[in-house]
Amino acid sequence: MLPELHWHELGPAIKAPPLVIDGKPIDNPTEKAHALRAALLERYTDADDLPYDPFTVHIAPSNSLP
Repeated sequence: MLPELHWHELGPAIKAPPLVIDGKPIDNPTEKAHALRAALLERYTDADDLPYDPFTVHIAPSNSLP
């Protein structure tokens, strides 16, 4: 009789805890991803945008430099 081999496990031994949003626990990884996307990314609107373009660079004319 051969001994059992347990070196090939299919998944991690520790399971991630459920994500709790609005008092509802979420265990499914896909549902967790959708809940996090909704909670983090969909909370902002265009009213939260900057009033200017932060990627525009102010260039000083070369004739005004000493």
